[in-house]
Amino acid sequence: LAHVEALAAGAEHTRLEIGLLRLRVAAAAGPGGRQRLPESIRRIEGAIARAEALTLHAEAAAGWEILAFAQQQSSDIVRTQEATLAAQRATRRADAATHCQQLANSGRCLVEIEADPLRGRALLDEAMHLADELELKVMELEWGHGLLARAEGDLTGACAALTRAVALAHAVDNHWRAYECMVWLATAEFERSHLDEVERLAAEVMLAATRMGEPQAPFVHARAVLARLRRGERDAEAALWIDVEALRALDDKAHLAYVLNEAAALALAACRMDEAMKCADEALLAAQAVRRDSEIGVAMARRAMAERDPQRAADALAQIPPTAARHARAQGALESAQRAISTLASTAAS
Repeated sequence: LAHVEALAAGAEHTRLEIGLLRLRVAAAAGPGGRQRLPESIRRIEGAIARAEALTLHAEAAAGWEILAFAQQQSSDIVRTQEATLAAQRATRRADAATHCQQLANSGRCLVEIEADPLRGRALLDEAMHLADELELKVMELEWGHGLLARAEGDLTGACAALTRAVALAHAVDNHWRAYECMVWLATAEFERSHLDEVERLAAEVMLAATRMGEPQAPFVHARAVLARLRRGERDAEAALWIDVEALRALDDKAHLAYVLNEAAALALAACRMDEAMKCADEALLAAQAVRRDSEIGVAMARRAMAERDPQRAADALAQIPPTAARHARAQGALESAQRAISTLASTAAS
């Protein structure tokens, strides 16, 4: 990047700068690198402005895409959404293949961060039709379809699509995308209780993280630990709280909310209501900070289940906003809570 500054202003300067900034942001996504993101964000914005001034539509879109990724790493969901949609708009005048790729990327991102899932679905549908016309295989499209299937409760379909996304990422040596898709695949496998597969995927992701210079991957390691705990291996509890502390240190609120919600579920199953309440409370705060509706719904449902008084539990359940119950994961937690509270009320009445 320092050498790029010595080049004359123009198209080549801008192309090189945006390509190098992509590498910087990917590197900064790992532990210890996030402090470099604010500086990178300012430079990305400048590079985007230069690309747009030179009518370099594909490069401008690439700039918006990496800006969205950087904002997502900084847990700024509003700006992530804005940059994602700007990337999609930037490719309207680019070639069809570039436009197709960006439609898929923007749609996947909106579904993943739960900012605007309906618009995300529409963009993915548009990308799918264009990919069919162009006979393209698009990794982001499979990734997005996997996330949509999971949101709808089709975990088998989600795992199939995410497996295809991983294969497409490997086919073009896109290690970072393969890594991210495997994290989602491990999550979907965990949710359908394929615990051996969760541990296998977690080991593969952690090995990939080491190769990419990322010394820890608590978000995926925690999935493997949760799989062990679900099997009844109580000696894994200490490892879970180490991962939770690492997620707090990384300020990774989305993954922290998920892990704490699963910790709350385990505590509820063991009738440790105070622990369940504490986990659900922290999960709710983390999920609200990044506007992750699915985890908000799960946290509120599990918090209600931890109430010992049936009326207070029912009141807590009634406060769950409709938007937080649209995701199949949250809907399942809500239904479980309704059954548990009904049983609690019947026991109290008798």
